[in-house]
Amino acid sequence: MFGYDGSLIDIVSGEKAFDMSIRKGFYIEEELGVQFMSFDFWGMTHEQRAAFSSKWNPIVDAYQQEHSYYTNHKDWLVDVTRHTYGIPDEMDISEEEAQDAARQAIIALGADVDTVGDRPIECYFDITDPNQHKWNLFISQPKNYEDFICYRVVLDAKTGSVLEAFEISAPMIPADYRM
Repeated sequence: MFGYDGSLIDIVSGEKAFDMSIRKGFYIEEELGVQFMSFDFWGMTHEQRAAFSSKWNPIVDAYQQEHSYYTNHKDWLVDVTRHTYGIPDEMDISEEEAQDAARQAIIALGADVDTVGDRPIECYFDITDPNQHKWNLFISQPKNYEDFICYRVVLDAKTGSVLEAFEISAPMIPADYRM
């Protein structure tokens, strides 16, 4: 198997599956990917994500212009730099209010009321669309792991209304639900 640029990715004998479909440099440039993974993006504060967006989104945009194949690539560095993150202000609902609204949304989807408080929630303040800031929330399974279902909820940051809420299904790739 050869990559789009003619570089060798994997060799297997006939009628066998390719084992190495992810090549060296999977995270765009190995150097950029290693730097990205060292940031612990999912553990950042809103302020840190806002700074990350302003620095890394232009870097990845420039890379994609030079390497058009990567516009369809699904690595984490590309996916998180398709959003611009910011800091909520006094006109936005608070992170706590967003979490409460997300809990109510997943109860409406069938989440067990008794375990909703035990579910870790990741919150992202998305300002990609300057006319509609959003809270993107990823709700994991409860800490007791009796219920393995996870959810994604997107809220209008000004009103708290639910724009999108769904259960994450097994075949979905993280890029489709994490941000």
